[in-house]
Amino acid sequence: MSVGAQIDAVYTDLKAAFDRVDHSILLAKLDKLGVGSSLKRWLRSYLLDRMLYVKLGKVQSEYFSNLSGIPQGSNLGPLLFMLFINDISLLLPEDCRMLYADDIQLFKTVRNTADCLELQRLVNIFLQWCSNNLLTVSIAKCCAVSFHRKSNPVTFNYTMCGQIVARVDTVRNLGVTLDTSLTFRPHYNEIVAKANRQLGFICKITEEFRDPICLRSLYCALVRSILESNSVVWCPFNANWIAKIETEQRRFVRYVLRFLPWRNEYQLPEYADRCQLLGIQTLERRRFEAQAVFVGKILSGEIDAPNILQQLNLYAPERSLRPRNLLFLPQRNVAYGQHDPIRFMSASFNAVATLFEFHITATAFRQRLRG
Repeated sequence: MSVGAQIDAVYTDLKAAFDRVDHSILLAKLDKLGVGSSLKRWLRSYLLDRMLYVKLGKVQSEYFSNLSGIPQGSNLGPLLFMLFINDISLLLPEDCRMLYADDIQLFKTVRNTADCLELQRLVNIFLQWCSNNLLTVSIAKCCAVSFHRKSNPVTFNYTMCGQIVARVDTVRNLGVTLDTSLTFRPHYNEIVAKANRQLGFICKITEEFRDPICLRSLYCALVRSILESNSVVWCPFNANWIAKIETEQRRFVRYVLRFLPWRNEYQLPEYADRCQLLGIQTLERRRFEAQAVFVGKILSGEIDAPNILQQLNLYAPERSLRPRNLLFLPQRNVAYGQHDPIRFMSASFNAVATLFEFHITATAFRQRLRG
């Protein structure tokens, strides 16, 4: 985005992915991975000969055994599915696919139609792999999106099994709504609207409540969690959006402190001081700390993310003539580039880098930030 490129992405959807994992194929893959015979026998007994039945009202079917499916709600379920799907990485280039459980995205930098045809080829490879592994793609739930800031982007209709994949302007990726320009504005609107509804619900059911601590617990669990999920990725830098998101907590603080004996309700303490009365921080401050702590976890190894770690450039001069930031920040020509997630969180970390030490835990680092 910073260099004006266009990225086309195809978001796929597997129909009942965990329920359609074929047992014989999974066991064959475990054998190829070198799983020992005793462990493989144990896994075989875990998967095979499970007796099931269907019940509708008072009518119940006879017992039958299934030939596919991984028990869901178990610790082994996600692991077995990842082992089952992992070999798709041998067919698709590393820089053109992302996998998270059954969420698979294929993407490519697009300069011309030839690049689009190459992405279509990768989609065909994915479809063939699904067919070979007896998985079904829900084409109606798949979509294509172009990330760019061009006035005349390259357009191409991607297809699956002869059907054109729906093209969208926004897509939800692991809880974050992405728009074509990666401004996160649709995501801001969604979380503010959702938090507003949830806060209204809390206010409605707690009319008789008088304990601020109880109300704070409800707010933190049901409202603040919405406003902070994945915030290190979408953290806003525009003052308007910062204020709009903060408005939801302002409403809550005013609501929960309504029973305190204010001498003049029209001259209340500053918003940050009112937050301190409840033992909470402003959302802006919490996002800042989340960014700094996240970088600290990457540097100390608490989070194992090599791709992010290699983008954090430690400044190590041959000799120190003047104070320098711990992390080097690459130059960006526009405000959008200056606030891309990696650079933005690196800047937040630099502001408090003197409090960080490689041997301390993230909890200790956070306590120092709040001390």
